[in-house]
Amino acid sequence: MSTTGAAKLEKRRELFSRLRNWLGLAILLGALGWSTIRVAIHSFGPDSDSALIEGKRVIRFAHWQLEGRCVEALNEACREYERLHPDVAVRQIEIPERAYVQWVRTQLIGRTAPDLIECRWWPDLTARYFVPLTAYAEQPNPYNADDPNLAGIPWRETYVDNMMGGWDVNLRDYYGIPLSLFTVRCYANKTLMEKAAGTSEAPKTLGEFIGVCDRIRAYARKHGLERELLPIAGSKYTENMFRSKYWSMGVWGLMDPHDTNCDGWMDEAERIEAILTGRLDLATDPHIRAAHRVLYDISRYFNPGFMGAQRDDSVFLFAQGNAVMIATGTWDAGSLWRQVADDFEIIAFDFPIAAPDEPYGQYIRHRVTEAGALAGFSMGLTRFSRHKDLAVDFMRFLTSRRQNEILNRKFRWFPAIRGAQPDEILEAFRPQEEGIYKALDPFFEGQTKLMYEQKYFAYISEVDPGRDDYEALLAAAKGDSEALVAKHGLLARRLLERVGDGPIDEQTYPFSRYIEDWREDHYDRFIRAYAADFDRLALDDFERYRTRTYHPIAQVEATVASARAKAVREGLTPQTRRVLSSVILGQANKIDGQARYRAVYRRLKEKRPQAQSDAGGEDAGR
Repeated sequence: MSTTGAAKLEKRRELFSRLRNWLGLAILLGALGWSTIRVAIHSFGPDSDSALIEGKRVIRFAHWQLEGRCVEALNEACREYERLHPDVAVRQIEIPERAYVQWVRTQLIGRTAPDLIECRWWPDLTARYFVPLTAYAEQPNPYNADDPNLAGIPWRETYVDNMMGGWDVNLRDYYGIPLSLFTVRCYANKTLMEKAAGTSEAPKTLGEFIGVCDRIRAYARKHGLERELLPIAGSKYTENMFRSKYWSMGVWGLMDPHDTNCDGWMDEAERIEAILTGRLDLATDPHIRAAHRVLYDISRYFNPGFMGAQRDDSVFLFAQGNAVMIATGTWDAGSLWRQVADDFEIIAFDFPIAAPDEPYGQYIRHRVTEAGALAGFSMGLTRFSRHKDLAVDFMRFLTSRRQNEILNRKFRWFPAIRGAQPDEILEAFRPQEEGIYKALDPFFEGQTKLMYEQKYFAYISEVDPGRDDYEALLAAAKGDSEALVAKHGLLARRLLERVGDGPIDEQTYPFSRYIEDWREDHYDRFIRAYAADFDRLALDDFERYRTRTYHPIAQVEATVASARAKAVREGLTPQTRRVLSSVILGQANKIDGQARYRAVYRRLKEKRPQAQSDAGGEDAGR
């Protein structure tokens, strides 16, 4: 090719390259412009709903509660509200739970959020995008005007929990309007349990519960149904239901010896002082051991790989008759009863405690109280709502005694309003007031929480060894004992201690004994590594935590000055009194709490000068 031709070709390539760049820029600017126009129309223009053609105001609410008749019942409530208010249209937006958090964040950041959004724990979003509701909560609910017990009293006082399910403890204000109350129970397929376990009665003790699971597993193995018939439908969600109950049951006994200020709670200062001074040994404490071990024992009856399964997966296993039991809340009661009514009968029972003569009987002997249960299914009012008072009025309608009872009977959930009666099938789910409170969290925040969760999930999801592993250990035990201990560690030591100088075979060391020793060894490795990491990281987390021991509203001097000025200017309105009390209590907590925490921190630093620099030594690697 000639030099002239090459130059022309190069110019054409350069021209095409520029055209591509300009075309890409034009497409980008066009998309940006279109998005800006759409957001502007949504934010500042009329409602984009066909009901506006009829001159109606539109309010929209979003949630992820798609169980049972939830969507249908809410639609019926919307139509009833529209009959009372002909100039209003209410639109429901149903979002699947798996996509809900991402959808909400996108809507809020894009300023396209609906008027009401079902709340979750969003500390980074609440203050920025949601409206505080205290002023509304202090006013009576007009839809209770004909109810002699609820008429004329503040809206919050009509709730069974005084509306504390919608209270944000950090922001010191109401940010949610709850609709229902929930408890958690075990569900059982009565028909299948009678067939596989030989009983149709709910287990009364933890030992009976384990026995039922064993008989179900034996039945499945006998009929070649190990994968088709499970004792318990497992998932990460299901495991958390058991953990929330049995952890508290296991560690309740730590309250009395370590609640040094006798306030009924083992707070952060008491917890870290007890652990890092050695009064409470995480690695050997029998209460902590019982809590972790019982959870591992129960999880053995879940489906393989349960930590990778989601809530819907476990509910599906139970509804399809592939699992005899499941642990979940009242939020699944209505949908499960309706789905399986033609196939089998469901019974519900509380998480059983251990009898005195059963394993864990010394520790797992009191249930957790539900006296402090808070209402849920809370709807938050977004700052982008153009009809804030109307949206709140709609929620007042849903939380009137009459309507809340109708709604929750259709949901088959507990009503959140005083005097509203639940559906009859929920009798087994009624909150139990007697019981114990949780005494101890095994972490603070940040590093200790991340470290504990990682180690706990690895511990709970480990699969028990099989007979091949057992036979390999027996074979190895007939050789050099030092090599055996070097390879199998504590497990080999336990074997040698049990058989002594006698023969090592299935009679002297049965498979069931091997499994129990393996589980002990598995727990020891988990808890010692966790205790070593806690010892290394907790002081840093505690130092960060103690700087946040009083409420954020009391940390900002501008907030304090504004509240005082408002009190002078407008008088002591209920909202002003609440803000001032939050400021005063927060500052008092700051003075008292920071002094206590500094004293604890100083003592710990004196007793454990190397705590910050220790890498955990040999314990961390065991």
